[in-house]
Amino acid sequence: MRKHFALDLDEGWLEPDSTDKPVSYLSPKQLSTPINHILLTGSTGKIGGYLLKDLIETTDTKITCLVRGATDEQTQEKVLHNLAVYGNIDKWREKLAEGRIRVINADLEKINLGLSDEVYKQLIDGIDCVIHAAAVTSLRGSYEKLYPINVLATQLVIDFALQTKSKYMTYISSYSIFGEKIFIDREPITEDEFDIGQKFHKLGYQKTKFEAEALINKAKKKGLKGLILRLGNIMGDSETGAFKIDKSLMTDFFYGFTVILIKERVFPLFMQYFNVCPVDYCAKSVNYLIVTKRYYDTNFHILNPHQPRMIEVGYELKKVAAELGFSIDLLSPNDYIKFLDKNGRVDRMERLFLAQIESYAQYLLSRGGCQVGCQYTQFFLTDSGITCEKVSEKLLMKYILKVREMLQMS
Repeated sequence: MRKHFALDLDEGWLEPDSTDKPVSYLSPKQLSTPINHILLTGSTGKIGGYLLKDLIETTDTKITCLVRGATDEQTQEKVLHNLAVYGNIDKWREKLAEGRIRVINADLEKINLGLSDEVYKQLIDGIDCVIHAAAVTSLRGSYEKLYPINVLATQLVIDFALQTKSKYMTYISSYSIFGEKIFIDREPITEDEFDIGQKFHKLGYQKTKFEAEALINKAKKKGLKGLILRLGNIMGDSETGAFKIDKSLMTDFFYGFTVILIKERVFPLFMQYFNVCPVDYCAKSVNYLIVTKRYYDTNFHILNPHQPRMIEVGYELKKVAAELGFSIDLLSPNDYIKFLDKNGRVDRMERLFLAQIESYAQYLLSRGGCQVGCQYTQFFLTDSGITCEKVSEKLLMKYILKVREMLQMS
């Protein structure tokens, strides 16, 4: 059992001031010095892996990845196999051998990030940018279970960043920090908003991301040059459809809906807005805002500007299915849950997904919902040439084909 380094209550870390607002919302600051060496956490995750891929392919920066593993060799293999989702693994082995990527066995939940004093000090002296993308994104996980990696580890990464010369740190957050407010009819939520009175009943993951953001805002008062990037529902590469996912867990909503669509030919007509955000768009936007522009003291929403309701996605998927030679039934939310309940008794994957749906039933069955805005972010991406593919029959076709391929291989 791993030992956790406890937060000091006297320091107030567990009671962040939720009224802290992002500094200079309409005029983000820019780091004056170039970024030559990045410390990246979460490189074995869905977004972190593509961030690493894009950094390797489009920049000259050195990247040090902190990864937890039983051995140094295992940590390297974890990173390589994640990169292999987007290309031949031998290609990435060569990149690792070139020396631009360094993988270090670490534990973000321990003091000094689980590193020796010597390695910790070396990194402090050499790192000029921290990107903290590590998190457990389980939507069913309890707050208590998710707290150590999603909140405690964030504070320990902040402590590290504050000791670097640049004090520059980006936190990869989620638009879900707005809790149940996303499921309520209201004006679009904008980048400058943080504490809008949201609650987190049965939303443990969302609560931990909210608290982690509060810690970033608090650390700005101590000199942290912090940038918060809130991402949407990350899906596959917009060109290939490729993305990393644990096929056995069914914890990703859109992946789960797609699996059920392919296997059972049904899709639910929920009324909520659904932000399908290709992983390549997310990663390229993140790296542009951090490495190219070096912004800080603001929040950005890395979301698909085109945010249809799930009922609209259902009708697009019906067209995709027809092109692939089969038909699907579009079910009311209640009928969809009843269908999963019946089939879940004999199919483990559907049983897992049903549990996921039921934990969110009070939100998914509501007829409200609001969009999360990203106009401010789009303004700052104007000169980047980075665009997000619209949720369309074309994009959904790529995802359906990729999921079907994954199912056939499993």
